[in-house]
Amino acid sequence: MTFRVDADGLLTVEAREETTGVEQTVAVKPSYGLDDAAVEQMLMDALDHGEDDLKARRLAENRVEAMRIVTATRKAMTQDPELLEAGDHARIDAAIDALEQATRADDRGIHHWSSSSTSRAKTSPHGA
Repeated sequence: MTFRVDADGLLTVEAREETTGVEQTVAVKPSYGLDDAAVEQMLMDALDHGEDDLKARRLAENRVEAMRIVTATRKAMTQDPELLEAGDHARIDAAIDALEQATRADDRGIHHWSSSSTSRAKTSPHGA
């Protein structure tokens, strides 16, 4: 994170998220009527909530990726059901249902997804 104040009193804050390389820049102009304490408070708030914002973004990205995988898995199961061994279809459906239920619960603010839900889902040795 970089903080710069130019000759006109313009404060520029630049931040880069290390794992994704995403960069953000915020400029705070003194013409907004902010005093030093207000600017400092804004910076502190940004620092305090930056990690939460990053976590929320990662969660949203992971959800999109999970739904992409679910869609591809369902399509593959429909197109090539013969590649699945007996019971695989039911286990995969159960794992997908558990994921979708956890997603809905998370949307309601309930966090009870656990690794025990994923332990039931075993992939086929055929890669489906």
